[in-house]
Amino acid sequence: MSAQQSRATKVPEVPANRWNRVAELLVEFRKAKIELDKSLTKFFREDRRNDALRRKATEHAAAMELDAGVPRSQQWLQERRNGISQRPAFVRAYEWQTRAKAVVQDLRSQLQQPLSALAVKHAEIRVVLKRLDRLPPQPSTQSLDIIIGMLEAVVNSSPETKAQTDRSGARSAWLDARLAESASMSSDLDLARSAELAYNTIQRYRSGAPSTRDRYVRQRLASAFGCPVADVPE
Repeated sequence: MSAQQSRATKVPEVPANRWNRVAELLVEFRKAKIELDKSLTKFFREDRRNDALRRKATEHAAAMELDAGVPRSQQWLQERRNGISQRPAFVRAYEWQTRAKAVVQDLRSQLQQPLSALAVKHAEIRVVLKRLDRLPPQPSTQSLDIIIGMLEAVVNSSPETKAQTDRSGARSAWLDARLAESASMSSDLDLARSAELAYNTIQRYRSGAPSTRDRYVRQRLASAFGCPVADVPE
């Protein structure tokens, strides 16, 4: 069992975690697609190299027939072809793309559980499941791009993503309005210095992403703008 599968079995089966699990696997699926692209590029390059070497070997064997005879030249050609197929660079490339394809299939299997649970109440997710079911053992990068796009749509439709988008809109609108009214601050960099917060913390707050430090950040923002904490959007 892979490390990813071990983690998957520990995730409680509650709706929120199903959405989260799909989001986690989407990240891994993107990485797997990139890895597959790289491995296939290397494999096809080495495969073309093999073809070129076989052509040269065939030409050499034809020239050998005049001196060594047909049987001996054909024996040499077969041995040479076997050697070409076992070139270390080609074998490594073949094994790499084989591993990359196996990772894609493993992620496909892991995605089916949370997606199947979500599809009970979300009919549009059934389309994603059907696409996953039709994914061939030798997937093309185009088919993976389609699945990634569909998974992104699933993640973006999750209640948590919608809630984060709403928070981001409210927070950003409030910060922009406050900065426009401020006589001493005009940018997030100014705000970060005044609130004694890291610039990245301000950007994270704007994004709507939840954090255990949200209350502290709101307190610092309230202090910088001289307003009650209750005025700062959660």
